[in-house]
Amino acid sequence: MRGPGTSFAVLALLAAGAGAAGAQTIAGGSTAPARAGFGGSIEIVGGDVLIGEPLNVIRTGLVYVYSKQGNDWVERAQLRASDGSGSDGFGAAIAADGESLLVGAMSSGTGGAAYVFRREDNVW
Repeated sequence: MRGPGTSFAVLALLAAGAGAAGAQTIAGGSTAPARAGFGGSIEIVGGDVLIGEPLNVIRTGLVYVYSKQGNDWVERAQLRASDGSGSDGFGAAIAADGESLLVGAMSSGTGGAAYVFRREDNVW
């Protein structure tokens, strides 16, 4: 969700399995510029919250990986397309099944693309 000015955050309704039930705010990614679409897609898998940033026109979009530590959501990783570029739409869609993650890039090349990530030892 995009707030006024240059602040941005995702308000997610989280299940108890993701660390705590109820509405919680996750601040914008550490490198997310204004209008980059932070929160354009969201997936909860295991204890991780994955948040897409598909509208970045300067560099490839990202998927931020957050995990709960105490009362805070901490950014653990940034996933990006290996062949990405500005305006590729990477992070427009996210689907996960626990150990596999599929990320859509709606504008990559001429017809879009899908990227597969695997989680090993709890790291994407």
